[in-house]
Amino acid sequence: MGNQLVEGEIGGKFLSMVEQQIIEIGKKVRQLRRELKLSLRDLAKYSGTSASTIHKIESNTMVPSIAVLIKVAQALKKNVSYLIGEENATSPVVYVRPEDRQILFVENSKLTVENIASAISDSKLEVTLLHIKKGGTSGEIPLTHTGEEIKFCSKGKMQYTIEGQQFILAPGDCLHFKSELPHSWKNVGKGDAEVLSVCTPPPFRSFFSKKKH
Repeated sequence: MGNQLVEGEIGGKFLSMVEQQIIEIGKKVRQLRRELKLSLRDLAKYSGTSASTIHKIESNTMVPSIAVLIKVAQALKKNVSYLIGEENATSPVVYVRPEDRQILFVENSKLTVENIASAISDSKLEVTLLHIKKGGTSGEIPLTHTGEEIKFCSKGKMQYTIEGQQFILAPGDCLHFKSELPHSWKNVGKGDAEVLSVCTPPPFRSFFSKKKH
């Protein structure tokens, strides 16, 4: 089963769905912040979060969402993969059967990410199949990060908002945009949606879990 990567407090409950390496990203955030001579408030300002959020991440009392991790990594001048401890890929050619694809489940967004391609050595792009349940959304805070993205809708009806402009994607529609533009998405159809996504640099690779059974 894929990891459930959600933002929340780490209390007495046993977080069986969260990898230890994700919980311990706080150590890297604190080390990088100090190397850059940034205060908690400085990093909060540059990442668009709060000082209390940065403190909780560094003290391992909160599992940050993907959106927050991207922003913090960008503020620290690192890829999010560095914070997570990305596994090194060594092969220049990777062949993956459908049943062996890696799966990531993001509970809050009603999103399942199916890894199509991103595992070759020094991969500069990532191709995923996004399955979004009815009402699924990226959240209230727009995403901003380096790179560019292509979204091809193959099922359902998706709304993408890019720098305040709305685009409705039906099956066959495609959207190409720069990732540094504030963007968000929502399934506005009557059922589940499916989107083929191409991104560079790879945003999800470090989060992929083992195959879901």
